[in-house]
This record gives sequence, C-alpha cells and structure tokens, in this order.
Amino acid sequence: MNRRSLLASGVALAALAVAMPLALHLRAESASDPAAPSAPAAPPAPVVTVALVEQRTLVEAEELTGRVEAVESVDLRAEVGGRLASVHFASGQTVAAGDLLFTIDPRTYQAAHDAARAAVARAEARAA
Repeated sequence: MNRRSLLASGVALAALAVAMPLALHLRAESASDPAAPSAPAAPPAPVVTVALVEQRTLVEAEELTGRVEAVESVDLRAEVGGRLASVHFASGQTVAAGDLLFTIDPRTYQAAHDAARAAVARAEARAA
C-alpha cells in the first residue's frame, strides 16, 4: 500500500470512530427526552378485497337507449272504403305482394249489391 492510500484509510477510520459514538449518544438522548415530539401513529391498514386471476372469454356488450326510425316506410290503403273486420298482420311484420292484409266488413257492400239487384229487377218488371 502506498502512503497516500494509507493516509486516506486512516482519516476515514478516524471519522467513523468519532461519528459512531456521537450518533449513538444523540439517538439515546432523543429517545429518553419526553419533550421531543413523537411521530404520529400510522393509519390502520386499509381493508382490501382480493380475487383469483383467471382467464375467460370476454363478451363485449353495451346497453344503449335510443329510438330507431325506418329508412323507408309504406302507407297502406284499401282500394275501397269500409269498416275493417280484421287485420291479418302485426306491426313490423314482413309481408309479400299478394298477402291478405285486411278484411273489410262485407255487409255494407252486400246491402248495396242487393239494392242494385232489386233496382234491376224492378226495371225489368216495368219493361215487360
């Protein structure tokens, strides 16, 4: 060992020899001093819930509230007027050309038909 490193080691050892007893003395003094402020107590540990980790298939879904409006709409009208006896489809149901959609009460048309036949019969009777 050279002289310079020997001197550095000696200085470090001397500093340690002075610092250790001083630190121990200060620590003992602060522990026995009742006027020294005490450290605040640590808060209680929080309650936690744990779960086991497991691998699952994730199903992504979203619930949304809204209103849907059709891109196209159709107004249905009968070729003749009258009171509906029955409806043969539900709202939103798909229908095809030629499907029976409504039944119109035939009594009004039957009465008009019977009156026309009676008028024809009267006219034929007068002509004869």
